[in-house]
Amino acid sequence: MLERLVEEVLSHKIAERRLQAALSIALSPFRARVARGAARLLVEGVPGEPVVEERLVVLLTAVATEAERETLRGFAEDPASPHHLGAFVALAHIPPSGVPTSVDLWPLRSPGELEPETVRAAVYYAGMTGDAVLEQLAHDPRQEPWVRTAAGWWLREGPAIHEQPPLL
Repeated sequence: MLERLVEEVLSHKIAERRLQAALSIALSPFRARVARGAARLLVEGVPGEPVVEERLVVLLTAVATEAERETLRGFAEDPASPHHLGAFVALAHIPPSGVPTSVDLWPLRSPGELEPETVRAAVYYAGMTGDAVLEQLAHDPRQEPWVRTAAGWWLREGPAIHEQPPLL
C-alpha cells in the first residue's frame, strides 16, 4: 500500500489525489522514512524530471520532520534553487522542535523586486512560524500593500497551531 501511495503522490494526474496520498503517508507510521527518502532524492536530483522534483517538495510539505529541516532550509535560502518556493512552504509545516531556528527570509528584503509568488511563500513561512519580521512587514511603506495586509493578518490571527505530542 505504501508503494502505491508514493506512486500516486509522484505521478497521478489529478492534484487532489496526489495531495490525499501525501496526507495518508503523513498519517502513517512510515512518515519519517518517506520524508528522509524524499529529501535525499531532492538533494541528489532526479535528472530530467523537474515535475517529480516539484512533487517531492509538495510531499515534503505533508511529511517533513525535524530531520529534513536543514535540507529544506538550504533550498529555501538559495535564490537560485528551483525549489525555494516549495521549501518555504514545507518548512512552514514542520512542527516546532523547541530549538530556535531561523531561516533567511531573503525575498522580504527587496520590496517590489521579486515575483509575488516568491514573496508570498516567504510571508507564509513567517506567518506560520510567527517570525518577528511580520511586525516590520506590516508597517514598512516600501512593501507592497498586499504584503503589509498579509503580515497584519498573521499578526492578528497568530501562527500555526501544532498538536503537542502525547505524553508517554
